[in-house]
Amino acid sequence: MARTFPFAVTALLASVAWSRADNGCCFALSRTNLTLSAPQSPEYTAFAASYWSLQNQQTSPSCVVTPRSAQDVARIVSILVPKSCSFAVRSGGHSPWATWNNIESGVTIDLRALDQVSLAQDRQTASIGPGATWGEVYGVLDPLGVTVVGGRASKVGVGGLLLGGGNSFFTARKGLACDNVRNYEVDVVLADGSIVDASETVRPDLYKALRGGGNNFGIVTRFDLIAFEQGNLFGGVVIYPGHSTVPKQLQYFVELGDKIANDPFASLVQIHFWANYNASNGNYGNDQRTVLSVYEYTNATLAPPAFEEFLALGPTSFNDLTVTTQGALVANLNTAPNVRNSFATLTFKNDLDVLKGIFDICNSTYYENQFDPPWGDGQYLCQFQPLPEAITEKGNKFGGNVLGLNRFPGNFILLNFELGWTDPALDGRVTAFNDLIIAKMTRYLKRKDALNPFQYYNYALPSQDPLRGYGRENLRFLRRTARKYDRDQVFQKLVPGGFKIRDGDGADA
Repeated sequence: MARTFPFAVTALLASVAWSRADNGCCFALSRTNLTLSAPQSPEYTAFAASYWSLQNQQTSPSCVVTPRSAQDVARIVSILVPKSCSFAVRSGGHSPWATWNNIESGVTIDLRALDQVSLAQDRQTASIGPGATWGEVYGVLDPLGVTVVGGRASKVGVGGLLLGGGNSFFTARKGLACDNVRNYEVDVVLADGSIVDASETVRPDLYKALRGGGNNFGIVTRFDLIAFEQGNLFGGVVIYPGHSTVPKQLQYFVELGDKIANDPFASLVQIHFWANYNASNGNYGNDQRTVLSVYEYTNATLAPPAFEEFLALGPTSFNDLTVTTQGALVANLNTAPNVRNSFATLTFKNDLDVLKGIFDICNSTYYENQFDPPWGDGQYLCQFQPLPEAITEKGNKFGGNVLGLNRFPGNFILLNFELGWTDPALDGRVTAFNDLIIAKMTRYLKRKDALNPFQYYNYALPSQDPLRGYGRENLRFLRRTARKYDRDQVFQKLVPGGFKIRDGDGADA
């Protein structure tokens, strides 16, 4: 039976090399009719360029395989696992970390062809492939007058966001995105190549583990999400130049965090941005400070009372607040691609004094490094998001999740500390700097008795341990579930990306 390749000559040459290296992993895949991309081919080059962060753009798998069905994924796993082939799984490609969704000298399974978005006839369920982006999802659902709880930037992928928890505009109303997965119907590929379904009534342990447990159990090839009626939203970005508004910004942020229970339509991401590089003369030490606030209100109320005090602040240099579709809003909220990126996260008590202290650490640490920044000519951001108790109340519906937030009463703040840079020579300095500032913040929060052990999976540094932050009981549950569905620890040993269950010690942070 003849085999077809997307680039015959390149594939033929590559197959010779594959037969002699890589444990024959790519060669074995090349003997099938699966779509395979080889290094230096146009398809492989386009694949690399499609990643958000430079770290993953510059990671070089031995080959890339593109499944077009759950059966293709099962076939790929059944070929790779017996040969002990290391592999990565990519959905949207938005994680900043190399190996999280790509792999050096291994096989990357590119799920982007699994990008289906369909709405059930009763309009209660949207079936979505892991390779879709949230912009594509809303592009289908917005015209139908329905939506799902999903990502807040159009280029973020479905798979990674849902497996890591998933914050959204609708979190206070509906819970995290993972809490709104109705089932993983007929579409979880396990380590042995079998295809199973998981729901609240069928394999409920696997269903629960996938709600925040990351890539430790299998490859999800379809998510069935709860759909609900939704028209236009109010939202957009307001930029406040300088830091003159910071005291009031922090005050109003804490007040909003305490009021969201009474007005769960309100959502806010408050970003404090520092820049100190002048491209015209190549000098460091310029003082460019900005507060960038992303306001979203999940109905069509123009300038809702929840944001009244924020919107009275000034001066502002940019304001695109409007009433429009969710798809239009998220299209304007993508962060710059083609740079090296890092995230780090902490969760702490919603308290003004505590928040001021964290902001002061962000601010002072920036100035301590202003003339020799580890992040070079890149960006330095401290982002704050409300994490209200209303979220945890939603987490128990439809089988619960493994995040452990229900252990803690009260309202909290979620921090995402983000750096962006371009020079790979700075990678080591950035890693050390991230560890330094998170350690500094952690010591401060412990002194204030304000630290929550929860670390959001999708924002965590590789040196952090979000699974441990879920608590001893949840981590033990994840281990039991992994042993049940992946006895040989394939997703612990052959898939290096993501936070692994074996990494946690089971104790509360």
